[in-house]
Amino acid sequence: MADIESLRRDINEITNRAKSTIVFDKQKEFKEGIKEIESTYGDTYTTDALNEKLGEYKRNKLDEITNQLNQFDDKSQKLVDKTDSRIGGIESELSTAMDPNTQYELEKHNYILNKLQNELSSTFTGQRPTTNELDEVLNQAKYNKLYANALLQTKNLLIQNIDKNSNVEETSKAILKSHVQGELNEIKNKVLPKEYHEFRELKKQLHHSKVASKDKTTMFKFMLGMNNEAKTKQ
Repeated sequence: MADIESLRRDINEITNRAKSTIVFDKQKEFKEGIKEIESTYGDTYTTDALNEKLGEYKRNKLDEITNQLNQFDDKSQKLVDKTDSRIGGIESELSTAMDPNTQYELEKHNYILNKLQNELSSTFTGQRPTTNELDEVLNQAKYNKLYANALLQTKNLLIQNIDKNSNVEETSKAILKSHVQGELNEIKNKVLPKEYHEFRELKKQLHHSKVASKDKTTMFKFMLGMNNEAKTKQ
């Protein structure tokens, strides 16, 4: 089974890095250094000398902080790259959890699929098709993994039947197709392993966190630019 625990650990670390206050901490550190110089030398230095002192501090401090934030971003980027590279494999592994595992299951699956394709070949093709035409097979699929997997593979057949039915107006076709897709998604969610649902939530978490986790240098420079803190007084 897919290593969800390890994936969760890495994504949680990425999330924590995204939420890190390092940018605000470094901005505070930068501003406090300016205040300290102004407090220490403001009464004794000329304006030009004070500006020169502040300029030197800002250049050196900016280089120091930028280097620290670049290291932070680089570490985040490596973690994101590592996690992204694992996502596809884990998703593929979890998505095939419903597939037949033995020759017997494969033969049974093929039998059920052929049977369903024959049974559903005329579904939604009548004069007035209704959403309850799938009720019987949907109920069976809720309790049988092989049956559910076979039913999911009839989705294209059902959608095609709806699209080709000239007796049904477009609005009604849209309702029927939405019903089919919704019911089959519900079946899929019920028979897939719980790890799959957790995986989907982790993917969302990663999507919302990965940019912020590796963009601290840009954020810091943006905040400095907004407040003109990197400039020396004239």
